[in-house]
Amino acid sequence: MDDPDFVIPGRMYGEYTCPGGRKQHIIKSFSPKKKTRLCRIHGVDAERTLKREMKESDIPDDTRMFGRFECSECGNEWFSAGAWKNYYQQCKNCGEEVMTWNLQHLRSGGVGGNLSHGHYNEYCEMCKELGRNCLKHK
Repeated sequence: MDDPDFVIPGRMYGEYTCPGGRKQHIIKSFSPKKKTRLCRIHGVDAERTLKREMKESDIPDDTRMFGRFECSECGNEWFSAGAWKNYYQQCKNCGEEVMTWNLQHLRSGGVGGNLSHGHYNEYCEMCKELGRNCLKHK
């Protein structure tokens, strides 16, 4: 999608304001279910100050994320910690190029740092563009 105001059906976006530190800062969330959220930097509760339907512009262009993919050709489903906005991954079963809108920020200590799960460069558009495995790209 090229429309930054395109609303992603069924997905919510939220912002929490942390009062900690010398200056307030905003914590962005793709799952703003709770009214408060713990700030990992300051260890204090941040109040939810915004909750609305997610727009395409809320998803960062240059950040590796966790994504869920579903092939419309053969029905194959997979998850990847090497998902990027506006980049496809090829289905391993049929070769179809599959895009995802089901993106979430990576959680520290989660799958994102564990390369043993396998990320196949030959199926990932970002890896092809970089000429190397995108999991190490910042």
